[in-house]
Amino acid sequence: MPILAGDVLRRASIILNDEEFVRWKKVELFDWLNDTAAEIVLRRPAARSVTAVIPLVAGTLQALPAGSLLLIDIIRNIKTDDGPGRPVRRIDRQLLDDQMPTWHEAKQADSIKHFTYDEASPTTFYVYPPAKAGVKAEIMRSEVPPAVAADDDLVQLDTAYMSPLVAGLLYRAYAKDSEYANAGMSISWFQAFSEALGVQNSVTNEASPNVRAV
Repeated sequence: MPILAGDVLRRASIILNDEEFVRWKKVELFDWLNDTAAEIVLRRPAARSVTAVIPLVAGTLQALPAGSLLLIDIIRNIKTDDGPGRPVRRIDRQLLDDQMPTWHEAKQADSIKHFTYDEASPTTFYVYPPAKAGVKAEIMRSEVPPAVAADDDLVQLDTAYMSPLVAGLLYRAYAKDSEYANAGMSISWFQAFSEALGVQNSVTNEASPNVRAV
């Protein structure tokens, strides 16, 4: 369930002892809230993961939709009638380069078998065989949450991220270059922000069905 932006600001303002938003104006708090939400997704992509069908362009090199942060997985092909197609498996690019040096020049196909991905270029990926223009694939990606600018706007993260949102907002508020800046408090809240996400990662990993015996 998304989080009401005003609830995050209210919690932060109580800790800042600035419930009337005199020292820290709302306009800057909303900016820092947006920065914090984006930072959460950068550190924990699953916080804002989206599964959607996208059309591919002709060839091997593909790009994620605008607003994406990184690719999480490519699940399957989608047929022209929008029905499910064959699964897509990740493969190491070096393996393709070594065993099939001309794979970028292969005949374009109506269905892809593999994809390769390099974190150094997080919003692009390659597919094999080269896709025909318009071939569709179901992908999982992380994206930047839509920006908020008013109390009634919704931060598109689950309510479980309320604590790191508040902590990240306070870290930036105390780091503000003004008479109210407090380096010690800023560092403390940054640590709280990092620890909150670290605990969530640990719990999520331990609870994942992928770590259970089958």
